[in-house]
Amino acid sequence: MLVAVTRAPNVGWTAKETLILFGVGVIGAVLLVLWERRVENPLLPLKIISSRNPAIANLGIMLAAFGLSMMSQANTYLLQMPEPYGFGKTILQSGLLMTPMALVMLIVAPLAGKFMPKIGAKPIAIAGALIGSGALAVMSLYATKMSLWQFVTMMTVVGIGINLMNISLINVLVFSVPPRMMGVATGSNSLFRNFGSTWGPAIAGTVMSTYYVLFHPPGAPAFVQIKIPTEKAYEVLFGGASVVYLLLALLAFAIVEVMKGGKIREVEEGGEKEIMVS
Repeated sequence: MLVAVTRAPNVGWTAKETLILFGVGVIGAVLLVLWERRVENPLLPLKIISSRNPAIANLGIMLAAFGLSMMSQANTYLLQMPEPYGFGKTILQSGLLMTPMALVMLIVAPLAGKFMPKIGAKPIAIAGALIGSGALAVMSLYATKMSLWQFVTMMTVVGIGINLMNISLINVLVFSVPPRMMGVATGSNSLFRNFGSTWGPAIAGTVMSTYYVLFHPPGAPAFVQIKIPTEKAYEVLFGGASVVYLLLALLAFAIVEVMKGGKIREVEEGGEKEIMVS
């Protein structure tokens, strides 16, 4: 499936090659589930990863990665496209302009970890998803009209929301499975994250190939034309990512809280126990 999604923007979503790859992926997934349900020591304990909190965490991480990678693709194009189609920055300048988004994550992450046992993982996950969704909604309407530093600020706000949500979801996951299963649970979580990260750029590429104008670089031969994404492309990408994070906020309401009031609920083989956190 990952190969199909990666190649689809180039060969076409309805191309024979793409459909065959998707078909093989679906059949393989069905066979894997049937096999894992029968064996004594499954590679992926389905009862563990499909229970309420782990299922929400895995689906949430997948959607979050999908929305983030789709937004990142749009950011890269918008920063590097020549004016008036973008900000006309180099690759190095574009990377440096994304630095505030990364730095704020380093600040927010430990603060969220400090207050989470008192506030709860669920409220922080909901707040993070709503912050990300709101900022992306603003970007979908005004990204091409913003100044450079307004755009960087909105990217940073989105980063805050994504960070809060990811930290909450991973805590929900690890405290919802027995300690001996944490490795399997976090490994499967990484699989879901990678799956979402693969879909994002593929969908973004398809959107940009749908909404574009042809640009002739000055001094280039007449036949050289470059596809430049239009304002509609960014509106669809940022708006789509905003909807994804709004869905994540709604999904987070179904989480069974694992920590609050200084207490952490930990799952054990024989039941549950509470751990006091100072």
